[in-house]
Amino acid sequence: MLDYTHLEALLAVQKEGSFEAAAKTLGMSPIGVASRIRKLEERMGVPLLRRKPTRPTQAGSVLCDYAEKVVSLETEFIAKHKSNALQPADQDQTLKIAVNNESQLDWFSDAYGMERRDRQDPWALNVILVDQDHTVEHMRNGDVVAALSSQSKPIHGYKSYHLGTIDHLAVATPGYIAEHMPEGVTLERLAATACIRRSDDDELCYQWMLKCFDATVALTSFRMPELNNQVDLCVTGNGWAVLPEHVVRDPYQSGALVELLPDTIITKPLYWHVAGIMVDELTPITKSIREAFLA
Repeated sequence: MLDYTHLEALLAVQKEGSFEAAAKTLGMSPIGVASRIRKLEERMGVPLLRRKPTRPTQAGSVLCDYAEKVVSLETEFIAKHKSNALQPADQDQTLKIAVNNESQLDWFSDAYGMERRDRQDPWALNVILVDQDHTVEHMRNGDVVAALSSQSKPIHGYKSYHLGTIDHLAVATPGYIAEHMPEGVTLERLAATACIRRSDDDELCYQWMLKCFDATVALTSFRMPELNNQVDLCVTGNGWAVLPEHVVRDPYQSGALVELLPDTIITKPLYWHVAGIMVDELTPITKSIREAFLA
């Protein structure tokens, strides 16, 4: 296949009339433009430009015509498919998003509701629920066009927006702590208790141990994927968990749940990542998500 950057350089020289003007258009040096055209001439085995004045040879004109057709096809292709995230044209518009566990809450539903009201042809929502520290894998594999993640740096091809932070507390009932950790919360006692986790990907409990003890131990885990059910298991004295502060606020304020160790909050940042091809198309939902999270 021909290198389209080489064709782009040839077309720019034809349109601008000189290497210097073409270089400014392409945002590169005249030497870089000349290098691309030289490589294209080597590939085709024929001169493509007359130097004085600078204009295409007969072969160069043929290639310029071809390059213009390529540009036109690319423009038409992007206009047709960009709004559908490069999905097949016969598919419904489905917005595939990786959402972290905390986003099962009202604020994300509110954001999507705002997007549907503002959009004449709303997306069908397809949500993949994963831990916020592992959404990068789904973006890198191209499984989703947008994601909520604790990672600030976007992967190649994505743009990230900082939403804010989420505080997490390690909590259990006072009775559970008194029964299982009567002499205090230690790594040894934690290893002998039940830690309620969403899945094996949920690493918040280990991050909390590192913060408190600068070390971790293997845990006996009680796996419960639903966030609200995790809270229920804690409130009924079935174990301890590291959960978002806003989720446990009511039982915490009532005294039904208490921190295992005072003032040991884990603060996690939250970012909204959008595939570059969808940044403009998803501007309404990006705006809605940022407003809903900060509300």
